[in-house]
Amino acid sequence: MNYDAITVTKQTGLYNKVLESDDGGIIEEFNAFNGEWLLNLVTANDNERKEKRGIICAYKYVNCLLAKSDITWVPLSIAEVIRVAGNLGLNMADSDLSRLAQGFKKGVISDDILFVGFKDQQIILLPVEVKTGKRQTHSKGVKQAQELKSYFESLLGQQTLAGHLYRGLFMRQVLMQIDKYKLYNVYENDYFDVIEDNSAYWLQGDYQLAELTDYPAGLLFVNVEDSYFAQAKFTLESNILKIEVPAACLSHWVKTPMQTLFAELTPAKLHHIDERYILNEKTTVNLLSEIHKVADSATKQQVEKQATVDLKEPNTSQNGETENKSSSEELQSNEHLKVLVGHVLSQNTPVYWEPTNTAKFMNTNSGIIGTMGTGKTQCTKSVVTQLYRNQHNNVDGKPIGILIFDYKSDYVDDKFLNATNGKSFNLDCLPYNPLSLFGNKPKLPVHTASAFATTMTKAFGLGPKQQTKLKNLILEAYQNVGIDRSDKTTWNIPAPTLSDLWDLYLEQEKVEQDSLYAALDSLVSFEVFEPCANKVKSLYDLVDGVTVIELAGYDTSIQNLVVALTLDLFYSQMQKQGKPEVLGDFRQVTKLVLVDEADNFMSQNFASLRKILKEGREYGVGVILSTQDITHFKTGENDYSSIS
Repeated sequence: MNYDAITVTKQTGLYNKVLESDDGGIIEEFNAFNGEWLLNLVTANDNERKEKRGIICAYKYVNCLLAKSDITWVPLSIAEVIRVAGNLGLNMADSDLSRLAQGFKKGVISDDILFVGFKDQQIILLPVEVKTGKRQTHSKGVKQAQELKSYFESLLGQQTLAGHLYRGLFMRQVLMQIDKYKLYNVYENDYFDVIEDNSAYWLQGDYQLAELTDYPAGLLFVNVEDSYFAQAKFTLESNILKIEVPAACLSHWVKTPMQTLFAELTPAKLHHIDERYILNEKTTVNLLSEIHKVADSATKQQVEKQATVDLKEPNTSQNGETENKSSSEELQSNEHLKVLVGHVLSQNTPVYWEPTNTAKFMNTNSGIIGTMGTGKTQCTKSVVTQLYRNQHNNVDGKPIGILIFDYKSDYVDDKFLNATNGKSFNLDCLPYNPLSLFGNKPKLPVHTASAFATTMTKAFGLGPKQQTKLKNLILEAYQNVGIDRSDKTTWNIPAPTLSDLWDLYLEQEKVEQDSLYAALDSLVSFEVFEPCANKVKSLYDLVDGVTVIELAGYDTSIQNLVVALTLDLFYSQMQKQGKPEVLGDFRQVTKLVLVDEADNFMSQNFASLRKILKEGREYGVGVILSTQDITHFKTGENDYSSIS
């Protein structure tokens, strides 16, 4: 059967009944998107039907986000691309278009939706992964969307004869999909004219790939089935927009015709999504740089080769002690601290980062940028390992404390921790207290309470009244343990913990179960921080080597909050430290903070990160931010790339 099999059968009533049993749907829209689905729905189980309806819901919702733009979008069912490939004379399992042939031998990838946008002589690829079920982090879904985009951009971005062939074959698939949408009148009659009028050009494969400016690289659409989840939520994670919609809304999107939905394109009709995610009539795109891709590929090979050397077990002396030195193969300098980060391809000469050399680098703040699969994490691990191995070349040989925020459990494997003599902590009774007092500025408890309340407000979207209430509760908690905001002699008393703050919150005459309640409850219920005041220690003292805080497995809001509160505390303790040693052009490095996959955290604009970036140099402190795209360094409030 061809993909239009349902249109030539007399049993359309049967398929209408199947859809009606699931609260309705439109045969034409199901059949246009994926011609095999309705045939299978007759015998499918409940979960399979729910999955297919969820994808239809997602492709119609995302269509509405894109409909106003000056880009013509064609949504593709990835499952349909694979199935209909036979009509093009291709076998997706073993042809040149397969993932295996392109080097993607394992790992997750989305098989749901790929939106292909046409603007001028470029196309834009926007993947959509769809999930239906109970609410969870769905970190796998984020990776699936990223992988789908990476795969097709790698396949279609090649500037070779093979690349032209791939682009031409891909365009045949798109044009076949357009024929189906026109056959079933899903869009307005002239919607695809701009593509079909130039079909000869597109089929030649001369077009280029581009990316939307200031827009997510992909989307993760989640139909949330939890009964308590009644309001949509939108979160940007690793430049993938996660859209969580109550499953009760699914029927509306499936049953309402696409063109009817297009007539009601307002944030309110789209579950109150932020207007920046609804494309307008004037979109801007940036061409994907093929030169950058080639450089990324070469860098990946070089970094993986270097990382293989750097992550070897450290040398051990006869008495069993670890020797903190490296071999000549690691190209270390005996004069000052150097880190090998790569080679100039044309000359094969080494490139070093010299964090103590102020003649070359005025501060130690650094960014590590690389798209998915280019070896960014291996590069970062290599940098950390070399810093540890070569720290005796620091000014005065001072050991370097390195604090790593690990969002994906990339830095907690035994090989890395053994190579760096590192220690790791997960989010269970972290042995430091965000309410601890450090410093001697007037009314220090008020400053600390205000900073904590501000961070909580940003992380959980608290209102002004809740922020003030939280600050006053913290001041009351200080007072209860004997800390007086005006008496510096009391500031050495162990500060109250978050557990103490929670007990005080519950003792109120009226306890409102609002967002402040939910924010505090999430921290205390999981016991993210140590609840006993006598068991905590100074964060600065804790970071006496390579110290990893593992964040994986928690909701993004909790992850970012832990990083923000920890950096608040780090900043306050940093200011109590003395100035670093300076010998000529070389300034001592005392601590480094590494935030991996930093794009989501940077987008939250927490004040502590900017303060450490700006003031850290005075205390020998630097920040390393690792992310997938240079555009992540600029947010609505901050341009982190320009802070010095």
